[in-house]
Amino acid sequence: EEERIRRQKAAAEKAFQEAVTKAKLVMRRTPLGTDRNHNRYWLFSDVVPGLYIEKGWVHESIDYTFTLPPEEEPVSTEEDKEEETE
Repeated sequence: EEERIRRQKAAAEKAFQEAVTKAKLVMRRTPLGTDRNHNRYWLFSDVVPGLYIEKGWVHESIDYTFTLPPEEEPVSTEEDKEEETE
């Protein structure tokens, strides 16, 4: 009876260690992060290990163009007005 219990414990321990090993190899389900261009960064360690950059996952309707605000005219001072009249 003790031998059977010992074998069951050993089998359970082996199954647990295998599960831990498999869990360590599971791919990351969330990206490491993103950059200002909305590229996502992923780190994989199982089949093809490496750092991967995913581009183009953001919807096409996002407008990345930037236009400068119109330049404001400088505020004239009393000295400027006097120079203009002379």
